[in-house]
Amino acid sequence: MSQKLNEANLALPVGQQWKLTVFIAEHGQELTTGYCCLSASEKEKLHRKVHNLRENCVKIVHSNPKALQKQVNVMFNNMEKEWENITSRTGVKGFYIAVHGDVEHFHESKIFYTPKAQSFIKEISHLDPKCFALKFESWVTGDFDTHADVTHCLPSTKLISLCCTNIQEGLNAIMKKYNLSKKKVKMNYDNYEQKVIEMHGIALEGWTCGKVRNPSKIGHRKDLVMLLDALVNECCLWIQLTKEQVENHIATNHERVKNGESIYKPHKAMKRKVTGGAKSVDIIGDTDSSEDEVVDEDDEAQGTEGAVVVG
Repeated sequence: MSQKLNEANLALPVGQQWKLTVFIAEHGQELTTGYCCLSASEKEKLHRKVHNLRENCVKIVHSNPKALQKQVNVMFNNMEKEWENITSRTGVKGFYIAVHGDVEHFHESKIFYTPKAQSFIKEISHLDPKCFALKFESWVTGDFDTHADVTHCLPSTKLISLCCTNIQEGLNAIMKKYNLSKKKVKMNYDNYEQKVIEMHGIALEGWTCGKVRNPSKIGHRKDLVMLLDALVNECCLWIQLTKEQVENHIATNHERVKNGESIYKPHKAMKRKVTGGAKSVDIIGDTDSSEDEVVDEDDEAQGTEGAVVVG
């Protein structure tokens, strides 16, 4: 059929050539007659050819990252509950780590481990299990096993996202470890000196590119790669400062402010909403005079009432 379609389209210009469905509708009787004239072996050969074409046809599937994220979250939530039941009933120890296999996927790394498994991971890899999972994620999405250059495998947006995730998770861990706040503290890049170091007495040590700032404001890709590598390998990590270190830090910051450096982010001035327009001078004058008149009339009324009582 495709051969007949191609033969019919040879003499036709582009834009006027037959479509397959239209060609079949117009030449259906002719095609059926031609098929009936074939021998049994020719029909069998044609059937095999059509079957092979269908088998070799590649189906293109367009994945939906958000739908996949929802599916993965549901599956691993159920899996975590099953693992908890298994460990409580049988006493088995173990862990699992699952990460997305493509940089375009949205779901986060999934990890489950028992206390013994946690100590094992730390002993073998010298990494916290969550950091180990992030390192595994970087390995998978960066294709390090094929000796590919990470700068050509991970987009800048993914590098920024991984850096921010590592920083926030490290902040959450140290806040919980030293019980520094009952509420979850979000990383404040703009006012890091005051809202993080001076307020909570912790600091991000080992920052690889200048002063601590939002990874999205780091201009060069190689700097992002260097920072991510330092975070994953715990060369850049959160530490708790001593009281003396915090006091020295505050004194140094105040001295830098006196020298004209911009250390603290200024507070935004509150804008007061004006509910009504100002009255004109004439209206104000009339109002004041009318109020005076009311007061005078009241005074006179009170005096009259007093006179009546006395009389």
